[in-house]
Amino acid sequence: MNVRAGSFLQALLPVAVLATTLAAPAAQALVFGDRERTCANGETYTDYYGGTYTGDSSNPLAPFRIVIPRQGWNGKLLAYARGTGSTIKIVNGVPVDVDGQPLTDPTTQWPLLGFTPLTNSLPEITAGGLVLPANPDAFEEELVCNRKYAAVASDYKPDFDFIENGKLGWVVEDGVRDIGLAVAQARRLLRLTQGSPPSRTILMGRSQGSIIALRYAEERSLLVDGVIAICTVGAGASRSWDTAVDVALAIDVAFANEERGGWPWGTAPGEVGEVQSDVVFATQVAPWLGGLFQDPTAFARFEFVRLVTGLPREGFYPFPAPAIPPFHGPSVGNPGFNWLGAILLFATEVKADLEVKAGGAAGQNLDHVYSLSPSDQAYLQALGAPVDAWLAAMNARTIYQGSPQGAAYTAAYRDFTFDTRLPPRPMLSVHTTTDGLVLPSQETVLRQTLDATGQLLKRRQLRQVYVEANGHCTLTQAELTVALRAMELRLNRGSWPGDTFFPNNTKGAGKPPYDLRLRFVKGFDPGPFPQPPSP
Repeated sequence: MNVRAGSFLQALLPVAVLATTLAAPAAQALVFGDRERTCANGETYTDYYGGTYTGDSSNPLAPFRIVIPRQGWNGKLLAYARGTGSTIKIVNGVPVDVDGQPLTDPTTQWPLLGFTPLTNSLPEITAGGLVLPANPDAFEEELVCNRKYAAVASDYKPDFDFIENGKLGWVVEDGVRDIGLAVAQARRLLRLTQGSPPSRTILMGRSQGSIIALRYAEERSLLVDGVIAICTVGAGASRSWDTAVDVALAIDVAFANEERGGWPWGTAPGEVGEVQSDVVFATQVAPWLGGLFQDPTAFARFEFVRLVTGLPREGFYPFPAPAIPPFHGPSVGNPGFNWLGAILLFATEVKADLEVKAGGAAGQNLDHVYSLSPSDQAYLQALGAPVDAWLAAMNARTIYQGSPQGAAYTAAYRDFTFDTRLPPRPMLSVHTTTDGLVLPSQETVLRQTLDATGQLLKRRQLRQVYVEANGHCTLTQAELTVALRAMELRLNRGSWPGDTFFPNNTKGAGKPPYDLRLRFVKGFDPGPFPQPPSP
């Protein structure tokens, strides 16, 4: 679908809302409207909505929001680089919300930072079932109305065809460009309304946005003073997409003799290195999964896929996983969310978008050696799985090398080396202890990458902390606030706060409500990332 920018803007906002226009020819950024808002505590702020023209014909408009306290601005700016997904889509040139209802005035879209809240995490998986993030607006109000930050968020998107079809994509390239333009626009607006640019800018990146944030830290961007990365993709894009090849190969091997037949979303039978460009998770992958979930014989095959790719058992299925003594007790499941579906969404639909952008297959397994621990092998054998044969079949197919275009694209968007002369910007990485979408062991690779530079100053720029939870980016408002305070201290005094700054109050009596819990843990070892490259 081709959408002209002019007609899109007319559909986006009525003429009456086009209240403010700032001349910004270099960045081609415009503020289209502003509105006064009030927080729960009575404090007020100005909410600006705008669009950043990118010059990309497939993405002519990237919306952003800028919010500024009406009184007492602290002189600081927090920028937010979001993860995959958005709460706004474009259908026939008209913006609609998550329920498909037209947004005649997108400035009324809540929450106040962009269209996707900073706490837009997936559900947390607990023994009692799924726990949805409580009050997704709490951190935004704490940030702007209590701590008096100005803030900017860019709702960057993949191309319009993907948006109109409801598909998700890999938008690191868009995000790097658009968050930079949005920050530049926020600086102009702060000069205009407050008389000065921000004295300090902190960039917070979530999931896919963590890659964007670390890129700004690595390149010592003049726009950013410090980076907070949530559920960090610390292994970089290339190694992360390598794991999608591992998942596809494990499914192809384990389900090869099933009626449905192996991995059905490759560009050819038996092809696990490249995904069909038009694959849609909701209409093709989810029904496939749903059918197999009804098949009791599929459990052993899925357990092999899970173990050989290093994914967590708790929450892997939408149903309770059975107890298999003496190896495992029962684990909870919920039809509303499961790690297997989440990882397959990225291994199919999102990877397809990445490969279209890159112009070729992404991900390789040439340097992988597939193995399982003796206890995992014994467990699978107890389930009746021919584990030796499956491992042999996988190791016989370490032949997928992607394409030069795919390798170049993922390296650019983004693999980290920190090999520049100067140390990166300070980086605080916060990860849950169990994450089936971005494994906590990605943090191990990030640390190893900095250690490999051999420079103590670079290693000291990174602080890694962990939150005791089973979920992807499931930080509470209180935990996000602690992370922000830790970054403030690091920038003020040049050193990170110690372990006692990151408390855990879940063990005491009288637990506070969910959104106030602090669950930081000390001494957590995320372990090695699956399939480390051969020396």
